[in-house]
Amino acid sequence: MSSYREISAFQAVTVPNTRHVQDNIKSALDGFNQIAKIEVRNQSAEFQHDTFVGIILDEGKNFCKLTHKSVTGSNNIANYCTDILSYVETLLEQRISGEEFQEALEVLLSNAKKCKNEAFDLRKGYTRICENLKDIHEDLYVYDKDLENEKDELERKIVVMDKEKKVAKKIKWTCRISSAGMTALAPMTAGISLFGAAAFGCYTNEKAEKEKECRLSRNESRAMVEKLNSIRYSVGGVITQTGDIIEIINHFQVFWDKRVIEVKCLIEDFKKKKGGMLGYNRLTGRSVIKKWTEVRGQYISYSKNVLDLLNNTTVNRRIALESF
Repeated sequence: MSSYREISAFQAVTVPNTRHVQDNIKSALDGFNQIAKIEVRNQSAEFQHDTFVGIILDEGKNFCKLTHKSVTGSNNIANYCTDILSYVETLLEQRISGEEFQEALEVLLSNAKKCKNEAFDLRKGYTRICENLKDIHEDLYVYDKDLENEKDELERKIVVMDKEKKVAKKIKWTCRISSAGMTALAPMTAGISLFGAAAFGCYTNEKAEKEKECRLSRNESRAMVEKLNSIRYSVGGVITQTGDIIEIINHFQVFWDKRVIEVKCLIEDFKKKKGGMLGYNRLTGRSVIKKWTEVRGQYISYSKNVLDLLNNTTVNRRIALESF
Protein backbone atom coordinates (compact mmCIF):
# COMPACT_ATOMS: atom_id res chain seq x y z
CA MET A 1 0.00 0.00 0.00
CA SER A 2 1.37 3.37 -0.89
CA SER A 3 2.11 5.78 1.93
CA TYR A 4 -0.33 8.59 2.63
CA ARG A 5 -0.81 11.53 4.95
CA GLU A 6 -3.80 11.97 7.35
CA ILE A 7 -5.55 15.33 7.79
CA SER A 8 -5.20 15.80 11.53
CA ALA A 9 -6.93 19.23 11.45
CA PHE A 10 -10.39 17.68 11.02
CA GLN A 11 -9.99 15.86 14.35
CA ALA A 12 -9.96 19.12 16.36
CA VAL A 13 -13.69 19.97 16.08
CA THR A 14 -15.63 20.46 19.35
CA VAL A 15 -19.17 19.14 19.78
CA PRO A 16 -21.36 22.08 20.96
CA ASN A 17 -24.34 22.02 23.31
CA THR A 18 -27.08 23.83 21.40
CA ARG A 19 -29.76 22.91 23.97
CA HIS A 20 -28.81 25.94 26.05
CA VAL A 21 -29.43 28.44 23.24
CA GLN A 22 -32.74 26.71 22.41
CA ASP A 23 -33.87 27.17 26.03
CA ASN A 24 -32.89 30.84 25.96
CA ILE A 25 -34.73 31.46 22.70
CA LYS A 26 -37.83 29.78 24.15
CA SER A 27 -37.66 31.98 27.28
CA ALA A 28 -37.22 35.14 25.19
CA LEU A 29 -40.18 34.23 22.95
CA ASP A 30 -42.27 33.49 26.06
CA GLY A 31 -41.42 36.98 27.32
CA PHE A 32 -42.58 38.60 24.08
CA ASN A 33 -45.75 36.48 24.15
CA GLN A 34 -46.54 37.71 27.68
CA ILE A 35 -46.21 41.30 26.49
CA ALA A 36 -48.50 40.55 23.53
CA LYS A 37 -51.12 39.26 26.00
CA ILE A 38 -50.82 42.46 28.05
CA GLU A 39 -51.49 44.46 24.89
CA VAL A 40 -54.58 42.38 24.04
CA ARG A 41 -55.97 42.58 27.58
CA ASN A 42 -55.52 46.34 27.82
CA GLN A 43 -56.69 47.52 24.42
CA SER A 44 -59.47 49.63 25.98
CA ALA A 45 -57.25 51.08 28.71
CA GLU A 46 -55.56 54.44 28.39
CA PHE A 47 -52.06 53.17 27.86
CA GLN A 48 -49.06 54.24 25.80
CA HIS A 49 -49.07 51.24 23.45
CA ASP A 50 -47.23 53.10 20.71
CA THR A 51 -44.54 54.22 23.13
CA PHE A 52 -43.97 51.00 25.02
CA VAL A 53 -45.80 47.76 24.21
CA GLY A 54 -45.93 48.43 20.47
CA ILE A 55 -42.20 49.19 20.28
CA ILE A 56 -41.36 46.16 22.42
CA LEU A 57 -43.38 43.92 20.10
CA ASP A 58 -41.60 45.46 17.11
CA GLU A 59 -38.35 44.31 18.71
CA GLY A 60 -40.02 40.93 19.20
CA LYS A 61 -40.65 40.76 15.46
CA ASN A 62 -37.01 41.68 14.80
CA PHE A 63 -36.00 38.95 17.24
CA CYS A 64 -38.10 36.38 15.36
CA LYS A 65 -36.71 37.42 11.96
CA LEU A 66 -33.16 37.24 13.30
CA THR A 67 -33.80 33.86 14.89
CA HIS A 68 -35.07 32.60 11.53
CA LYS A 69 -31.69 33.66 10.14
CA SER A 70 -29.96 31.80 12.96
CA VAL A 71 -31.80 28.65 11.81
CA THR A 72 -30.38 29.24 8.33
CA GLY A 73 -26.94 29.72 9.90
CA SER A 74 -27.32 26.49 11.83
CA ASN A 75 -28.33 24.67 8.64
CA ASN A 76 -25.21 26.04 6.95
CA ILE A 77 -23.06 24.56 9.70
CA ALA A 78 -24.89 21.23 9.37
CA ASN A 79 -24.27 21.27 5.60
CA TYR A 80 -20.61 22.08 6.19
CA CYS A 81 -20.42 19.07 8.51
CA THR A 82 -21.97 16.92 5.77
CA ASP A 83 -19.25 18.08 3.35
CA ILE A 84 -16.50 17.21 5.82
CA LEU A 85 -18.08 13.81 6.47
CA SER A 86 -18.24 13.04 2.77
CA TYR A 87 -14.54 13.95 2.38
CA VAL A 88 -13.47 11.82 5.34
CA GLU A 89 -15.56 8.87 4.15
CA THR A 90 -13.97 9.19 0.71
CA LEU A 91 -10.48 9.32 2.25
CA LEU A 92 -11.31 6.17 4.19
CA GLU A 93 -12.08 4.29 1.02
CA GLN A 94 -9.42 5.67 -1.30
CA ARG A 95 -6.32 7.83 -1.48
CA ILE A 96 -6.57 11.29 -3.04
CA SER A 97 -3.84 13.60 -4.24
CA GLY A 98 -3.18 16.81 -2.34
CA GLU A 99 -3.79 18.93 -5.43
CA GLU A 100 -7.17 17.33 -6.04
CA PHE A 101 -8.23 17.81 -2.44
CA GLN A 102 -7.06 21.44 -2.45
CA GLU A 103 -9.83 22.31 -4.89
CA ALA A 104 -12.43 20.97 -2.46
CA LEU A 105 -10.78 22.94 0.36
CA GLU A 106 -11.06 26.18 -1.62
CA VAL A 107 -14.84 25.64 -1.79
CA LEU A 108 -14.91 24.86 1.95
CA LEU A 109 -12.99 28.05 2.70
CA SER A 110 -15.36 30.17 0.62
CA ASN A 111 -18.39 28.72 2.45
CA ALA A 112 -16.73 29.15 5.84
CA LYS A 113 -15.94 32.84 5.17
CA LYS A 114 -19.50 33.52 4.01
CA CYS A 115 -21.00 31.81 7.07
CA LYS A 116 -18.56 33.60 9.37
CA ASN A 117 -19.86 36.95 8.10
CA GLU A 118 -23.45 35.79 8.59
CA ALA A 119 -22.67 34.77 12.17
CA PHE A 120 -21.13 38.20 12.79
CA ASP A 121 -24.30 39.88 11.46
CA LEU A 122 -26.42 37.67 13.72
CA ARG A 123 -24.48 38.78 16.77
CA LYS A 124 -24.77 42.44 15.75
CA GLY A 125 -28.53 42.06 15.30
CA TYR A 126 -29.12 40.44 18.69
CA THR A 127 -26.89 43.05 20.35
CA ARG A 128 -28.94 45.85 18.77
CA ILE A 129 -32.20 44.30 20.01
CA CYS A 130 -30.76 43.92 23.50
CA GLU A 131 -29.63 47.56 23.60
CA ASN A 132 -33.01 48.80 22.34
CA LEU A 133 -34.83 46.74 24.97
CA LYS A 134 -32.56 48.13 27.68
CA ASP A 135 -33.50 51.68 26.61
CA ILE A 136 -37.21 50.79 26.67
CA HIS A 137 -36.78 49.14 30.06
CA GLU A 138 -35.22 52.34 31.41
CA ASP A 139 -38.04 54.46 29.96
CA LEU A 140 -40.58 52.13 31.57
CA TYR A 141 -38.80 52.53 34.89
CA VAL A 142 -39.00 56.34 34.68
CA TYR A 143 -42.67 56.26 33.63
CA ASP A 144 -43.39 53.77 36.39
CA LYS A 145 -41.84 56.09 38.98
CA ASP A 146 -43.94 59.01 37.71
CA LEU A 147 -47.08 56.90 38.09
CA GLU A 148 -46.01 55.79 41.57
CA ASN A 149 -45.59 59.44 42.58
CA GLU A 150 -48.97 60.29 41.07
CA LYS A 151 -50.57 57.40 42.94
CA ASP A 152 -48.94 58.44 46.24
CA GLU A 153 -50.17 62.02 45.74
CA LEU A 154 -53.70 60.74 45.16
CA GLU A 155 -53.44 58.58 48.30
CA ARG A 156 -52.53 61.67 50.30
CA LYS A 157 -55.41 63.63 48.79
CA ILE A 158 -57.83 60.82 49.65
CA VAL A 159 -56.75 60.94 53.30
CA VAL A 160 -57.27 64.73 53.42
CA MET A 161 -60.62 64.56 51.60
CA ASP A 162 -61.79 61.73 53.82
CA LYS A 163 -61.09 63.89 56.88
CA GLU A 164 -62.88 66.88 55.32
CA LYS A 165 -65.85 64.67 54.45
CA LYS A 166 -66.08 63.40 58.05
CA VAL A 167 -65.88 66.96 59.45
CA ALA A 168 -68.58 68.16 57.04
CA LYS A 169 -70.77 65.19 57.94
CA LYS A 170 -70.31 65.88 61.64
CA ILE A 171 -71.26 69.57 61.20
CA LYS A 172 -74.31 68.57 59.15
CA TRP A 173 -75.60 66.25 61.88
CA THR A 174 -74.77 68.82 64.56
CA CYS A 175 -76.97 71.32 62.72
CA ARG A 176 -79.80 68.80 62.45
CA ILE A 177 -79.63 67.87 66.13
CA SER A 178 -79.36 71.52 67.08
CA SER A 179 -82.41 72.41 64.96
CA ALA A 180 -84.45 69.56 66.45
CA GLY A 181 -83.64 70.64 70.01
CA MET A 182 -84.46 74.30 69.42
CA THR A 183 -87.67 73.91 67.41
CA ALA A 184 -90.03 74.14 70.40
CA LEU A 185 -88.27 77.14 71.91
CA ALA A 186 -87.51 79.25 68.87
CA PRO A 187 -89.10 78.40 65.54
CA MET A 188 -87.10 81.10 63.74
CA THR A 189 -83.79 79.76 65.11
CA ALA A 190 -84.83 76.23 64.13
CA GLY A 191 -85.37 77.42 60.57
CA ILE A 192 -81.90 78.84 60.46
CA SER A 193 -80.47 75.59 61.88
CA LEU A 194 -82.39 73.51 59.35
CA PHE A 195 -81.10 75.75 56.57
CA GLY A 196 -77.55 75.28 57.93
CA ALA A 197 -78.01 71.51 58.01
CA ALA A 198 -79.18 71.51 54.40
CA ALA A 199 -76.25 73.68 53.33
CA PHE A 200 -73.75 71.48 55.10
CA GLY A 201 -75.49 68.44 53.61
CA CYS A 202 -74.67 69.76 50.12
CA TYR A 203 -71.15 70.56 51.27
CA THR A 204 -70.75 67.00 52.59
CA ASN A 205 -72.03 65.48 49.37
CA GLU A 206 -69.62 67.62 47.40
CA LYS A 207 -66.71 66.45 49.54
CA ALA A 208 -67.82 62.82 49.22
CA GLU A 209 -68.05 63.14 45.43
CA LYS A 210 -64.55 64.65 45.19
CA GLU A 211 -63.19 61.92 47.44
CA LYS A 212 -64.84 59.30 45.21
CA GLU A 213 -63.29 60.83 42.07
CA CYS A 214 -59.91 60.87 43.75
CA ARG A 215 -60.26 57.21 44.74
CA LEU A 216 -61.12 56.29 41.15
CA SER A 217 -58.05 58.15 39.87
CA ARG A 218 -55.92 56.46 42.52
CA ASN A 219 -57.25 53.03 41.54
CA GLU A 220 -56.54 53.71 37.86
CA SER A 221 -52.99 54.78 38.69
CA ARG A 222 -52.51 51.73 40.88
CA ALA A 223 -53.77 49.45 38.07
CA MET A 224 -51.45 51.17 35.60
CA VAL A 225 -48.47 50.69 37.91
CA GLU A 226 -49.29 46.98 38.13
CA LYS A 227 -49.48 46.77 34.32
CA LEU A 228 -46.14 48.53 33.98
CA ASN A 229 -44.56 46.24 36.56
CA SER A 230 -45.82 43.25 34.58
CA ILE A 231 -44.41 44.64 31.33
CA ARG A 232 -41.10 45.59 32.95
CA TYR A 233 -40.81 42.09 34.39
CA SER A 234 -41.36 40.52 30.95
CA VAL A 235 -38.97 42.97 29.27
CA GLY A 236 -36.37 42.33 31.96
CA GLY A 237 -36.61 38.61 31.26
CA VAL A 238 -36.28 39.13 27.52
CA ILE A 239 -33.19 41.33 28.05
CA THR A 240 -31.56 38.62 30.17
CA GLN A 241 -32.36 35.89 27.66
CA THR A 242 -31.24 38.00 24.69
CA GLY A 243 -27.97 38.73 26.49
CA ASP A 244 -27.43 35.00 26.95
CA ILE A 245 -28.32 34.38 23.30
CA ILE A 246 -25.69 36.93 22.23
CA GLU A 247 -23.10 34.98 24.19
CA ILE A 248 -24.24 31.68 22.69
CA ILE A 249 -24.37 33.06 19.14
CA ASN A 250 -20.67 33.66 19.73
CA HIS A 251 -20.40 29.87 19.38
CA PHE A 252 -21.45 30.28 15.75
CA GLN A 253 -18.67 32.81 15.25
CA VAL A 254 -16.14 30.71 17.14
CA PHE A 255 -17.08 27.70 15.02
CA TRP A 256 -16.53 29.58 11.75
CA ASP A 257 -13.40 31.35 13.00
CA LYS A 258 -11.86 27.94 13.69
CA ARG A 259 -13.02 26.52 10.36
CA VAL A 260 -11.60 29.46 8.38
CA ILE A 261 -8.23 29.18 10.13
CA GLU A 262 -8.31 25.39 9.83
CA VAL A 263 -8.99 25.33 6.08
CA LYS A 264 -6.63 28.25 5.36
CA CYS A 265 -3.81 26.37 7.08
CA LEU A 266 -4.64 23.21 5.16
CA ILE A 267 -4.59 25.06 1.83
CA GLU A 268 -1.23 26.66 2.66
CA ASP A 269 0.06 23.25 3.66
CA PHE A 270 -1.08 21.67 0.39
CA LYS A 271 0.48 24.49 -1.63
CA LYS A 272 3.84 23.67 -0.06
CA LYS A 273 3.44 19.92 -0.52
CA LYS A 274 1.76 19.48 -3.86
CA GLY A 275 2.82 15.89 -4.15
CA GLY A 276 1.74 12.97 -2.02
CA MET A 277 -1.51 11.26 -1.25
CA LEU A 278 -4.09 11.81 1.48
CA GLY A 279 -6.17 9.28 3.40
CA TYR A 280 -7.45 7.99 6.74
CA ASN A 281 -6.95 4.67 8.45
CA ARG A 282 -10.08 2.95 9.77
CA LEU A 283 -9.64 3.81 13.44
CA THR A 284 -8.87 7.51 12.99
CA GLY A 285 -11.39 7.94 10.18
CA ARG A 286 -14.25 6.43 12.19
CA SER A 287 -13.36 8.65 15.18
CA VAL A 288 -13.45 11.78 12.99
CA ILE A 289 -16.75 10.72 11.39
CA LYS A 290 -18.30 10.08 14.81
CA LYS A 291 -17.35 13.53 16.10
CA TRP A 292 -18.52 15.45 13.01
CA THR A 293 -21.77 13.46 12.99
CA GLU A 294 -22.38 14.58 16.59
CA VAL A 295 -21.64 18.20 15.67
CA ARG A 296 -24.04 18.01 12.73
CA GLY A 297 -26.70 16.41 14.93
CA GLN A 298 -26.53 19.30 17.42
CA TYR A 299 -27.09 21.92 14.71
CA ILE A 300 -29.83 19.92 12.97
CA SER A 301 -31.58 19.63 16.35
CA TYR A 302 -31.19 23.39 16.91
CA SER A 303 -32.72 24.21 13.51
CA LYS A 304 -35.69 21.89 13.98
CA ASN A 305 -36.51 22.85 17.58
CA VAL A 306 -36.07 26.60 17.11
CA LEU A 307 -38.22 26.54 13.97
CA ASP A 308 -40.95 24.76 15.98
CA LEU A 309 -40.69 27.44 18.68
CA LEU A 310 -41.00 30.22 16.11
CA ASN A 311 -44.02 28.63 14.45
CA ASN A 312 -45.82 28.51 17.79
CA THR A 313 -45.19 32.05 19.02
CA THR A 314 -47.72 34.89 18.87
CA VAL A 315 -45.18 37.51 17.74
CA ASN A 316 -44.00 35.37 14.83
CA ARG A 317 -47.60 34.75 13.69
CA ARG A 318 -48.06 38.55 13.53
CA ILE A 319 -45.13 38.74 11.11
CA ALA A 320 -46.80 36.13 8.90
CA LEU A 321 -50.10 38.06 8.96
CA GLU A 322 -48.39 41.36 8.11
CA SER A 323 -46.66 39.79 5.10
CA PHE A 324 -50.01 39.14 3.34
